[in-house]
Amino acid sequence: MNKTIDNDDFDNDYDVHDDDEMMMIVVVVVMMMMMMRMMVMKMIKEVVVVVGIGMMIMMMMITMMMIMIMIMIIRIIKNSKPPTMITIKQMEKDNVEIDITLPPIYFHESRYQGSF
Repeated sequence: MNKTIDNDDFDNDYDVHDDDEMMMIVVVVVMMMMMMRMMVMKMIKEVVVVVGIGMMIMMMMITMMMIMIMIMIIRIIKNSKPPTMITIKQMEKDNVEIDITLPPIYFHESRYQGSF
């Protein structure tokens, strides 16, 4: 198939329709598009301002909520460490002797009152 034949076919196909009719349809479509675009642009300008501010506020709220939740989770995690570890570390810091070898009966409360 040569290109010339293709072009001829296309031209013949196009000639079936009336040019005036096609032009009218195109013009009407273009006019509609232009009108729609103008309307949409006007709508969008008003909507975008409102929606944009709304979206900004929503995003700010969501981010604030996320940060608050993260802080809460971090606090919970910090608080829920095994308390034995914290007390032992604190006791080590205070240079309190821990007698793990003794059974609990021999622990005198007066000795360990400050650290607990």
